[in-house]
Amino acid sequence: MHGRAKSCDWEWDSFIYQYIVFDAIYKFHVLTGQNKIQGHKNRLYGLCNFYGIKYEAKHIENIYRLRNDLFHEALWNGSTPGYSIGDARLSAKWLENLNSRLIVSLAGYKNGFSSSGWWFFGWQLFEKYEPC
Repeated sequence: MHGRAKSCDWEWDSFIYQYIVFDAIYKFHVLTGQNKIQGHKNRLYGLCNFYGIKYEAKHIENIYRLRNDLFHEALWNGSTPGYSIGDARLSAKWLENLNSRLIVSLAGYKNGFSSSGWWFFGWQLFEKYEPC
């Protein structure tokens, strides 16, 4: 699903797939013996905190808002999906970037990439793992 989201034509469609991936990551996190986190917004914050992933609250709040509007009201950034303007188009990519870091972290691979910020574009180095 993580790879399939990249083939979507619409950012809201990609966002749906990426959020499905995020939910699956959360479920796997719980299955590994970690405590459940109540509420979707708290899961976004909680997984970032647990795995040491940097974040900015405004981006988590935006992802949470977009998710609720899309899943519960069929709205994308306050409009019909496909007709929205603004920064919502970036949120699908940012969620993809966050999911990439969570997947790496779940695999137990800790490096600069796994803890780096996910709300911007550009190359991110995937350094060699250095055990402590």
